[in-house]
Formats: sequence, structure tokens, C-alpha cells
Amino acid sequence: MSKNRKKLGRPSGRLVVAVLAGLSIFTIYIYHLDSLTGGASLTELQSVKNGLGTTGILHNPLYLPLQLLRSIVFVAFGTQSLFLDRLPNLIFGLLAVGIFAYLISLWHDAKTTIFASIIFALSPWVLHVSRLASIDVMYLLVVPALLLSHVLLHRHNNKPYVFIGVLFTWSILLY
Repeated sequence: MSKNRKKLGRPSGRLVVAVLAGLSIFTIYIYHLDSLTGGASLTELQSVKNGLGTTGILHNPLYLPLQLLRSIVFVAFGTQSLFLDRLPNLIFGLLAVGIFAYLISLWHDAKTTIFASIIFALSPWVLHVSRLASIDVMYLLVVPALLLSHVLLHRHNNKPYVFIGVLFTWSILLY
């Protein structure tokens, strides 16, 4: 037990700050997700209803990752609510922020990573797109994901699992 505790050690101050910043961002993103506006807009209703279920995805495979996650949420929870309609966008928005933070950590130190990630996560467009049930969150996700895939291919060009993972990511992002 003491050997494992010695290996783990005490967390650094920057790690604690990063975890607190991540929890704060998550709290801000999920705060009043269903009741912040008076209701769903027409754009939200249209984008949610377009591709639910396998038949909806087969008839309209555009934005496949988002439609697939919406279908999974719909099947898992059954009833539709504004919170459940916006939850997939929240997940993809947080994923985009996480990818952005990892990308910045590859180039800069921990302090710059934390502050740049906070600024990116709390920018108005990222907050709006991540908390609104629309297809725009895929545009937010695609830029950091493509940049990260390029950096990973450049750094690990001889590892086949990186190449396969990047090909899978690109093929998913084509939709």
C-alpha cells in the first residue's frame, strides 16, 4: 500500500488547478441547460427530429456522430426533454474543449494550457454552440480534431495504431 502511495505522490498544484478548471467548465456548461431559454427554437426542434433512430440515420447520414449520439440518448432515456435534446451537443462541446486542451498541452506548458483552455471554453461561440441542440457543434469539434490528428501523425508517423485511429477519425468527421 505504501509503495503505491509513494508512486502516486502528491498532486501538483497545476494538476489541482486543471481539475478545478475542468469541473468549473463542466458546471458552467450544464447549468440550467434545459431552462435557460424559454423553450426550444425551431432550429433545435428541426435538427433533433431529423435523424433519430436507424431509419432517420439511413435516410440522412450527415452529421453521423451527432445523430448517432442523439439516437443513443433517445433510446436510453426514452422521453424527450430539452435537457436530453441538448445533452449530445454538450458532450461534443466538452470533447472539443478537451481536444483543444490536449493540443495546447503538446505545444505549451501547463499554465498556458489551463488559461488557453479556459478562454476557449468560455468564449461565447463555444458556449452557445455547446449548449444549443443544433448541428453547429460538429464544426466546433472538427477543427481541433483535425489539428490534433495532424500533430499526432507528424509526431508518431511510424506507429500503425495512430494511423488507423486518424483514418477512423477522418472517416467519422467526413459525415
